[in-house]
Amino acid sequence: MRIVDFSEQWVPQAKILVEEGYQRLRRELPWLSQEIALPDFTSIVTAGLGVAAIEGGDLLAFLACYRPFPNAFHTTGVKGVFSPLHGHAIKQGVNPKIFEILYQTAAEKWVAEGILSHAICLYQNERDLQELFFMNGFGVRCMDLARENLGFQPEKPCQATLKRLEGEAIAKVLTMNNLLIEHLSSTPVFMKFPPMTEQEFMSKNQEYIFYVAELEGEAVAYLRFGQEGENFVANGNSMIHCVGAYSLPEHRGSGIMDHLLAFASEDLRAKGYPLMGVDCESLNPQARFYWQKHFTAYTYSVVRRIDDKII
Repeated sequence: MRIVDFSEQWVPQAKILVEEGYQRLRRELPWLSQEIALPDFTSIVTAGLGVAAIEGGDLLAFLACYRPFPNAFHTTGVKGVFSPLHGHAIKQGVNPKIFEILYQTAAEKWVAEGILSHAICLYQNERDLQELFFMNGFGVRCMDLARENLGFQPEKPCQATLKRLEGEAIAKVLTMNNLLIEHLSSTPVFMKFPPMTEQEFMSKNQEYIFYVAELEGEAVAYLRFGQEGENFVANGNSMIHCVGAYSLPEHRGSGIMDHLLAFASEDLRAKGYPLMGVDCESLNPQARFYWQKHFTAYTYSVVRRIDDKII
């Protein structure tokens, strides 16, 4: 076995391994059975930061990433890389410990380029790889979840008025959007964003679908849905994604958010979406606990932060 740079010549075999990994996920979660097209591999090849384990002319496994980006995970001044779901794969029957060597080799490249935040997206069923990267100093940062959009009946009663917002009416949730930003900056998440002005909010959110719960005419919870997913598994036409959610603290646990999610689920199913997806910061316990109650995790993104002093 040899470790070499991940280059264009290995892409055909890499696509086969990535497809096999996706099919293993589909067997474990058969309802998550969108027909998808694999992403283009050009960006992870031209980044020049990937490595491959080969034997003769066979690709055993590879680990590649996108080009480095600044302020990784909102950490000012820290350069990071991200290996997406199609940025790594392993041949069936090969010992997952091969990623010990792949990461060691890739990390040497990355740190030599001043890249100190290393992130890798793993399937939830890749438990051996999760354990391997945990032992290499990684921790879970994000998770992707999905559910079959069959609807559900919330347990608690709800007196809130539930509605879909369109056009100028979405301004009604601006205050809650900024409260969400404030929440993300607090313990234990510590992600800092500036609050949005009404003009910014309106200009960036016209293509999304908003749902809101109101009590006595005042918005107390909202959900925001859009087409974009965080990985190729999520980018089929049959899945819609929750890309924003917030409930006023005094109404959490009241059942209002469950009713709003059920209302949105019914409306989105009528619009032709048999699957729903969501991604969240796993270090946001309120979000993690809520989404895990209604959705099934299918990826975990793990991150390692290297000490600045190494460079």
